[in-house]
Amino acid sequence: MKTKIIIALLALASTLNAADVLKAPPPAAKTSWSDSIGLDAVAIARGKDFRDVDYSGGLRLSYDLTARLGLVLEAEGRDAHGVLVDSTFAGVKFALPLGKTIRPYLLGGVGLKFPHHDEYAAGGAGLEYARGAWRIFAEAMAEKSRSSDATFRVTSGIGFRF
Repeated sequence: MKTKIIIALLALASTLNAADVLKAPPPAAKTSWSDSIGLDAVAIARGKDFRDVDYSGGLRLSYDLTARLGLVLEAEGRDAHGVLVDSTFAGVKFALPLGKTIRPYLLGGVGLKFPHHDEYAAGGAGLEYARGAWRIFAEAMAEKSRSSDATFRVTSGIGFRF
């Protein structure tokens, strides 16, 4: 009788250990890139050639739908004496994350320059580095509007995601 009880207890103990092993693993943690909203301060250099460059600053709001796809909204102001917002930009970002800290991306979209309501299209590439909630980025784009020649645009920024 003692032997049967010991064998039953050993069988029960091995079954309980096997149940622990067969448990489903906890769900994978979300990557730091997906489903996040970012707010950035940006510095912009824009011109037709490298001798004639205009500098400006602005704010960017971004939403990363997934680790590879995001939306960008930007407002830019060129001088303190004119209107508050000189141009706006709305775009889509396609990224290829390289781990949790570095993410190269392609960015394309459309914008509007004030006060003449000059529409433009822009496209280019950038690189983002993230550390915790903070990030820095740099990008280069080409812009073309209906009423002017193509220009280049170099943007850098710092911000955070929440």
